[in-house]
Amino acid sequence: MAESFSGPLALRLTERIGPDLRAVILVCSFASRPLGWWGLLLSRLPLGLMLRLPLPDLILRYFLLGRTASDALVRRTREVISAVNQEVLVARLRQALTVDYGARAILCSTPVIALYATNDRLLGRRACQSISKMCPRATVQAISAPHFALQSVPADVVRTLAGLGILADEACS
Repeated sequence: MAESFSGPLALRLTERIGPDLRAVILVCSFASRPLGWWGLLLSRLPLGLMLRLPLPDLILRYFLLGRTASDALVRRTREVISAVNQEVLVARLRQALTVDYGARAILCSTPVIALYATNDRLLGRRACQSISKMCPRATVQAISAPHFALQSVPADVVRTLAGLGILADEACS
């Protein structure tokens, strides 16, 4: 299971793992430039300078966590983001904005499940389109969630995966 930026990394790993892999689950993720040409332009901005400023609650809620996110979740998200080395964060952001793994078609012998969040203001459904192009047999499923679905509504993600037969129903308890 991979969320957001981890999706392209998970897709790359599937080529190495082989037949023992039961499924690849991508949550609010993408296979190629999630913001299209805008991402290429944004990647050229002085991201290091921009990321020195603390992210306001409004931005975290609007783009990542949803408007109903608890103060504790917003605070913890800010703590985790600020704990990442700024150079690493800038490099990951640039990679996410410019990655083009989707240009490689794969056979998808392993089932690929792509969940997109209907309230994702960062990526939205268009990110799943790059996954569908790369792997036409991928199962694409909507979930009512913000971009950070696993942090915001983990039980809903588990129920959705159980409904798709990926997890046992006992996992929902």
